[in-house]
Amino acid sequence: MDKKKVTVVVYPDEDGGYTALMPYFSCHLITQGDCLTAQGETADEALAEAGRLLVGYLALRGDEGRHHLECALLEGLEVRELEVDVGE
Repeated sequence: MDKKKVTVVVYPDEDGGYTALMPYFSCHLITQGDCLTAQGETADEALAEAGRLLVGYLALRGDEGRHHLECALLEGLEVRELEVDVGE
């Protein structure tokens, strides 16, 4: 079986549990109505659910999905906080 790496950001939800976000798919495919995020009670559960979601997406999209997979490892990705002035 062929394996690929995908960048996934896992973060705690305000209401409990965790969300796993795949930045490439969530940013580049949202215009097509595709937003690949997954939830779980733990970070590991969210990550596992993201893997299942991605496998289903690839099966549904076929060659198009595999093309997107080639771009989905965002090497050098940095996650930082940004503070902005939003007015009063």
